[in-house]
Amino acid sequence: MLKKAFFFFGLIGFLGLRQSYGQDTTGWTLPQCIQYALEHNLDINQQELNKRMAKLQYDQNRLSQLPSVSLNGNYGKSYGRSVDPTSNQFVDADYSFVSGNGNVDFLLFGWFSKRNSIRQDKFSLEATAADYEKLQDDISLNVATGFLRILLAKEQVEINKEQAAFSLQQLQKTKAFVDAGRTSQQDLVQMEAQVASDSATYFSSLNDYQHSVLELKALLNLDIAQPLILQTPKLDNISLDVLLRNTPEQIYEVAKNQLYVIKSGKLQVEAARSGLAAQKGQLYPQLSLGLQAGTNFSSTQTGIANRHIAGVASTGEFVDIAGTQYAVMAPQISYDEVKTPFFDQLNNNFRQTLVMTLTVPVFNGWSAQTEVKRAKVNIENKIIEEKKAEVQLKQDVYGAYYDAKAAAQKYNSAKKAAESSALALNYAQQRYDLGLVSTIDLLTTQNNAFKSESDAASAKYDLVFKLKVLDYYLGNSLKLK
Repeated sequence: MLKKAFFFFGLIGFLGLRQSYGQDTTGWTLPQCIQYALEHNLDINQQELNKRMAKLQYDQNRLSQLPSVSLNGNYGKSYGRSVDPTSNQFVDADYSFVSGNGNVDFLLFGWFSKRNSIRQDKFSLEATAADYEKLQDDISLNVATGFLRILLAKEQVEINKEQAAFSLQQLQKTKAFVDAGRTSQQDLVQMEAQVASDSATYFSSLNDYQHSVLELKALLNLDIAQPLILQTPKLDNISLDVLLRNTPEQIYEVAKNQLYVIKSGKLQVEAARSGLAAQKGQLYPQLSLGLQAGTNFSSTQTGIANRHIAGVASTGEFVDIAGTQYAVMAPQISYDEVKTPFFDQLNNNFRQTLVMTLTVPVFNGWSAQTEVKRAKVNIENKIIEEKKAEVQLKQDVYGAYYDAKAAAQKYNSAKKAAESSALALNYAQQRYDLGLVSTIDLLTTQNNAFKSESDAASAKYDLVFKLKVLDYYLGNSLKLK
């Protein structure tokens, strides 16, 4: 009995300490949560990287239209018999050599394969950007869902706290009735069981609230240890204008023209078509222009210097002139053999080449034709994906519209039921105080009343969420008034 007393008095104290729970007028609004998620959510950050990668791919493909330029040079030393790179003759000596070359290659005409490839990357980039925007919309809707889930959990905590407090009050009254002999000990035991059950429900709802806060923190990529207090909006007057002013077909037409999931599908189809055109260009000849220049140096190359005539000498040959034999004389030339300077060799050996190349694909194992066929299949696949997205969107819009209508009807019924149950509980409590109603009847009426209040809260937030889904399809901002 002493343990029961400690439990009940402890519960009373705890409920008293939590009296201000759920009455926050300051804190994070829904737009603030959405904005924070768009800046910090990890999925969005990752998709941002994908968009940057697609942009790099597109930029690189555009730059590939420029000529390719390459320079190379080398230095080496040869030992033994080899071909001198400057004279192209065999030498049997050790020597050093230096060479340098430059190349410029430019595609003159390739049946627009490169341009179509660039168009394909451009559409792919735009599709990636649309996927990025779609993910932002999805995250915004998920944040709104998490936000409303917390508000519902918070209200359920308040309802369950109120029920536990009410049961405690009834327990105290029942104790007084037992002491006065107005009721039996059995009624007191039943009331104690009700208090224990209500307190367990309260703590369970408190745990659900804490878990819903953790889920929203994860979606926001907010530090788990950081407190998150939401601003509770007034949702007493829920506007049904979005249902009254629009048909599901009208909502679908708006969503189809503005939702990024549809835009992404159309862009992917265009990218596939450009990819087909690029692959077809590979089937035809390619004309390219090449410029080459180079020079070299070898330590074996020599030249003549200090040349002069040292005298004349007979060659051993004779010429008959008018019957007289005259000896043929030749000058004796003297010179020095010297190494050709480095820069002189580079200048003397400098060469240029202009090459025009026509590449005609003759046979490559049908690989080019296969790539064209794959590109055609890819177009058909992307068209099917686009149609599937439109069908799914239409199904989702119609489903959301009918769900919102049903939620509105459910909320009206639940609200009326909660009002009636609260009134019935008030009457039952008055009759119980007069001894006209048994404890069992009071507990039944009490449970029905709080269950109706809980159902009304769930129906209210379910309706708000479904209306926000329709706002999402219409492109309206997600906020709670």
